[in-house]
Amino acid sequence: MTNTDTMNHKEMTAHIRTRIKKAGIKASVSKYTSCGVNWVRVAVCTHDGEFTPLEQAAIKIIAQSNKLTLAQGLPIIIENSTNPQQFNFVMP
Repeated sequence: MTNTDTMNHKEMTAHIRTRIKKAGIKASVSKYTSCGVNWVRVAVCTHDGEFTPLEQAAIKIIAQSNKLTLAQGLPIIIENSTNPQQFNFVMP
């Protein structure tokens, strides 16, 4: 089991990428920093594709289990998401 509390930005992104791949979801996982906040972006690989509701739920569980949040520490609620093509999560 991996301790996600001590991971840096690069390690967390790689860990999320591995977990999503093991879940059988084809996605692009990348890291970026904006206004001093470390973000992890999960996006579909195709230009016009969308994540299925089942994939969205799996991404939500993976992000929550790794203590990621939405902006300003808001809880992750994929069902209320307006963009099923991309999700952005904040590192703790």
